[in-house]
Amino acid sequence: MKLPPIKDSKDEDKPPAQKNGQGISKGLKIAVIAFTALTLLAFIVFAVKIADKLSSPKDKTDVWHAQMLTVAEKLKDAGLPEQAIEQYENYLRDGKAGMVVRGEVSRALGNLYRELGNCREALSWYYQAEAAFPKAPWIEDMDAEIDGCLHAVRPTG
Repeated sequence: MKLPPIKDSKDEDKPPAQKNGQGISKGLKIAVIAFTALTLLAFIVFAVKIADKLSSPKDKTDVWHAQMLTVAEKLKDAGLPEQAIEQYENYLRDGKAGMVVRGEVSRALGNLYRELGNCREALSWYYQAEAAFPKAPWIEDMDAEIDGCLHAVRPTG
């Protein structure tokens, strides 16, 4: 019968992995600490970005986008239809307008082009207004404007 090995009294107080000189290597400890520090740093950066995003006011481009309509209206009221058209078209080009506003701006563009004598372009914008906001309160008035432009662009004969 074989006897179990004799235990060293200094090994009894150590966890099983450290008995007999075994344990985690110094290189592994450094790698785990470095990876933990890197993970913590990434988490802090992520948390700061989220906090900044939540606490910052609207993006400046969103604020300017809303002001584009104001600029267009002022240009139209000042008798500068070409410049108003440019502002309105830039506003729609951003793609941030809802369907109701898109319909109203498209109608305004149609009216400006009609006032400039360009019924072909006016019709394009009137039809876009009709598609974007088919239940608009001004739809019947716009139908009359469409009829007037259709009469102007159709050849008589």
